[in-house]
Amino acid sequence: RWTLGPMHDDVQRAQSAGVRVAFWTLDDPTFIDAFLTATSPNGILTNRPSLVVNRFERVGTLPSAPMREP
Repeated sequence: RWTLGPMHDDVQRAQSAGVRVAFWTLDDPTFIDAFLTATSPNGILTNRPSLVVNRFERVGTLPSAPMREP
């Protein structure tokens, strides 16, 4: 949940175990930037997808952990 913050360590631990991580519902640019700079989620659920894409292109990075196939 976004209300718990980016949870960098938890996200990193989950991704290292091959789990994909997504946050919901991020609609505010300030929160989107905070999550994209503090961690590298595999997905973000939002009501403003074009804003998320724009912010990801400016401040985001791809997750470093390899993801296993379902």
